[in-house]
Amino acid sequence: MDESELIELVAAAIRNLGFSVAFTWTPGEMGDGEITIGRRGSVETRAFEVKRHLTLSKIDERPGIDPSRTLFMSEYINEKTAAALRRRGVQYADSMGNAYLESDSWIVDVRGRKTPAQGRARSAGYATETLYSPKRAQVIFALLNWPHLMTAPLREVSSVAGVSLGLTQTTISALRNESGLWPDSDTRRQRLIDGWAASFGGLLGPSLRIREFRAEQTERTFGDGYSLSGESAPSLAIRPARIVMYVNDLVPELIMMNRWRADGEPNVFVRRRFWTVPEAATESERPGEAPALIVYADLLSSDDPRVQEAAREYRAGL
Repeated sequence: MDESELIELVAAAIRNLGFSVAFTWTPGEMGDGEITIGRRGSVETRAFEVKRHLTLSKIDERPGIDPSRTLFMSEYINEKTAAALRRRGVQYADSMGNAYLESDSWIVDVRGRKTPAQGRARSAGYATETLYSPKRAQVIFALLNWPHLMTAPLREVSSVAGVSLGLTQTTISALRNESGLWPDSDTRRQRLIDGWAASFGGLLGPSLRIREFRAEQTERTFGDGYSLSGESAPSLAIRPARIVMYVNDLVPELIMMNRWRADGEPNVFVRRRFWTVPEAATESERPGEAPALIVYADLLSSDDPRVQEAAREYRAGL
């Protein structure tokens, strides 16, 4: 896996422990960023560093590092290393869900996990755990939502999915060779849709978070440049209780125009629009609406019985 994917996997594992996670970093620059984690109203920001194979000696090589204010990320940390790190007060998290996180508001000490805590579909039997990690999920989404990409040049798939060429290639290889889920038959396609959508609410969806707000009203009209999803998708004939919106950039005018507030229980969820619609598919897209797979995944992640029923009906058309 590349650096971005490893960071996203560790972030997903931290979220699985009950934390919110947000980053300030530049993809490709390892260890050059900050991570903000929150739980039960308490939020902390600290530096993070990525060590694929974390040991105390590697930390000792970095004089001046304060382990209590730095979160070290790794692919896997075994129990022996975890115990040593814990004694030194080194805070860490790996892609399997092992973690030591300490602050005035929480202490989390998880050791001994040897399989990924995130990434598996909630319904068994669809693929290995890492297949639906956020960046790979973007590639799978592109292939499923626009099937002509299965025979398109790798560079086009990469551009549509918003990920690197290398990650696009390894994801396609995993679909073809490791998981046996290359969607060139209806059976495999349907299994891949189910696995992808089931993992969306715990992996790709949270990784796209920009901001959340409270709105008194949840109308579907917001002007140009926004893709509505879930129950707020324009093609659905249900009254939305929440707004799910994907944008390239969140502009202040949108917040002010709709009088969204930062306080209160959120019912407006603004996320990053990672995809680029292929030129061959532009005429078939619904203006102001997210692609069908995104709409379905957002419907599926709702706890509202009305929305769950809409998800079942919507699924039949995929």
